[in-house]
Amino acid sequence: LLNENATRANIIKAMDKVFSMAKANDVVVLYYSGHGYEGGFRVYDTNLSYNEIREAMAKTKCKNKMIFADACFSGQLRSNNKNSTATESAKKANVMLFLSSRNDEVSIENSAMKNGFFTTYLQKGLKGAADKNEDRIITAKELFDYVHKNVIRISNNQQHPVLLKDYLNLQL
Repeated sequence: LLNENATRANIIKAMDKVFSMAKANDVVVLYYSGHGYEGGFRVYDTNLSYNEIREAMAKTKCKNKMIFADACFSGQLRSNNKNSTATESAKKANVMLFLSSRNDEVSIENSAMKNGFFTTYLQKGLKGAADKNEDRIITAKELFDYVHKNVIRISNNQQHPVLLKDYLNLQL
């Protein structure tokens, strides 16, 4: 969903539809690039909270779920809110989180690039630049190492992508 179509209602509807169709051996991927706030994403018409995303991910039956998020404060998506049952159910739902920044960091863009630093290196990595051992298989660790190193370099150590370490050996 892009631009004016990326409303809160449309995003939730799309997540519910796609996630409900997924079978146990499928892979569900949610990619978000846009503005973030402490606690969620700013979508076209309002906000979409991290708890709403966790709830949607927890409903799908597939075993392999991934969230790639290029947004300010996206590191908070991995934080546990002890008052939230959605957080606990999503934690049990086996979701890989690959996020553009730490809890308290902004995600940086450059007008010369079409995307933010994170998305730029995520794309390059997925196209093969992250395949360090050249076996034509990109693991989450290879992708994370590639993206992390390059984003830290280009941001002058101001932005630090994060990945939940439980997923380092996952093949993408």
